[in-house]
Formats: sequence, C-alpha cells, structure tokens
Amino acid sequence: MGGALSKFGYNIPILAAACMSALNLIYTSIKLKEPARHHHVETIKTNVLTHKPILLLCFLYLIFTLGVSQLESVLAFFMFDKFQYDAMHVAYVLAMMALIIAAIQGGMIKQLTQRFGEKFLFLTGLVILVFGFALIPFF
Repeated sequence: MGGALSKFGYNIPILAAACMSALNLIYTSIKLKEPARHHHVETIKTNVLTHKPILLLCFLYLIFTLGVSQLESVLAFFMFDKFQYDAMHVAYVLAMMALIIAAIQGGMIKQLTQRFGEKFLFLTGLVILVFGFALIPFF
C-alpha cells in the first residue's frame, strides 16, 4: 500500500499509516474490553524470567526483532542503490516477503512443529537468519 501511495509523495504513505493506526486504536478501545486482573500472573512472569535459557531466548528474540526492523528500514535504500528500484518495486518485494511469511506461518508451521519440534525450528530459523544477514553485504 505504501508503494502505491508513494506516487503522491513520500509523506502520504506515512500519513495513511498514521490514520490507520489511529482508527485501529479507536476501534480496539471501543470493541476490546480489559480482562479482569489475576493476582498470580505477576508471580508467574517473575518466575519465568529467572531461568537463564528463557532469558537467552528473549535476548535472541530482541536481536532478531532489531535485525528485521533494520532490514525493513534500509531495504528501500539498498534496493534503490543496488537495483534502481523505486518505492513501488520495493513494495512488491516486501509484499512477496509477507506472502511467504504468511504461507509458512499459516500453512506449514503446524506440520513442521509436529515433525521437528519448536526448539529445533527456532534454532534452525535463527541460524538461517544469521547466515542470510551475514550475506547481505556481499550482494
């Protein structure tokens, strides 16, 4: 959507995203009610975060999230510099990435989890991402 709106100026996709976020906030604040608080939830959160393997996974997920957000932030500049893509072409690339992610998460992850297990899939995905990110400077 941002690629299509960029024809009208680069500020238009930003304004459209802000308007959609505001509408989403209004809609969810009206439709979704806050659940009743449970007192034992805080104790569970505290106990879970004392385990070093859980903290390591949280840290790795933070690094992954930062990496993906940086990829999305600089991808347009990289694609323009390397391939002379405009905003619309970058939008096509991002849309294809989103379709692949949706296909994997929506259609394949259940079968893969049953076959290989969550831990194996997580670690395999992490290794593939690190390898992929390491290859970016060479292309």
